[in-house]
Amino acid sequence: MSEHDLPQRNFTLASGGWPLILAGLFGVFVLAMTLVPAITRQGTRPPGDGRDPQSYGFDLTNATIATQKIAPAQLHRDLSGKIVDPPWMRGSDMAALDAEIRGKYLTTHDRVIGVEIDGEARAYPLLQLTVHEVINDTLGGHPIAVIYNPLGDLALVVERKVDEITHTFGTSGLVYESMPLLYRAREPIGDSGSPPLASLWSPLLGGAVTGADAAAGEKFVIIPSELTHWGRWIEKYPSTSVLSLDRDRIDLYRNTNFSSYYQRGDILFPLSAPLDERLHPKARCLGVRRDGEWALYPFSTISANVPGDEGRWEVDGLTIFFARGPEIAFVDDPQVESIQSLWFAWHAHHPGAKLAIGAAAPEESGR
Repeated sequence: MSEHDLPQRNFTLASGGWPLILAGLFGVFVLAMTLVPAITRQGTRPPGDGRDPQSYGFDLTNATIATQKIAPAQLHRDLSGKIVDPPWMRGSDMAALDAEIRGKYLTTHDRVIGVEIDGEARAYPLLQLTVHEVINDTLGGHPIAVIYNPLGDLALVVERKVDEITHTFGTSGLVYESMPLLYRAREPIGDSGSPPLASLWSPLLGGAVTGADAAAGEKFVIIPSELTHWGRWIEKYPSTSVLSLDRDRIDLYRNTNFSSYYQRGDILFPLSAPLDERLHPKARCLGVRRDGEWALYPFSTISANVPGDEGRWEVDGLTIFFARGPEIAFVDDPQVESIQSLWFAWHAHHPGAKLAIGAAAPEESGR
């Protein structure tokens, strides 16, 4: 049968053409709903191609580190989106939230970064920080940035307002010595044309490492905080608030887990020097800086000097609090600067830091 033998039909509205027209319009609608957001995302996606550090759009001049050792770790900067002034809830409302979501937002032993400023306390769960890495918030009237690097299990809280200018921090998508680099942006940018390229900042090196901020010698202004258990924090601060749960991302939070990474000995990104084998690469160490020098206390050493599930170890004029399940350690003195991170990261960034490997005898530990 040829095409000329087929019955000829003229599809008009009167002869039943409505279904085809409606189907066609629906197809156009679906196509538009699919393509427009994709095109919009391409137009607004932050810079970065996952290959070339230059494509991320940062100022790499005035570097205090070897820029050839900077490597892409994500497809683009701010991969999970920049978080500024997020919603929060009262810690005492946790039971009601758990009932509503039919699960547990936080358990007693979940780790949180706790901060108290001028009588106002707030907890930032690692459940969310593992995904976002930086939370720009305001607490007690002070703009702060709560920072967590899962690659190095590093927690830090810093001021955002410097010389009457409030900044925000974001994730650069780049790493140095297998540790994430941040960037700092001034808020607001102003109307004087295109903003200057942002500088890169290293939490373990304590400040800016490229750009105008590095040239000016800009450093983090650290705010005392605790990487602790939720149960301990709310017991210490019953009126604490806590970062609200973004329910649209519950599955993302629960499925982002670094536990197997911490158990393995491999490092995800290049290191300049061979691994120091005195400790497991992922061994947690509490770093304490006094007189400009870092001293490292491995959790294994602290644990050997703390009996039971929790306690304090008096050593080198310090009081170090330690608890198990999962392990937490911090200096019980807000005037002493301390940061915890993994051994490979400490060795790569501060190779000359003193390492306290041997456990002190009980009579020397002040127990």
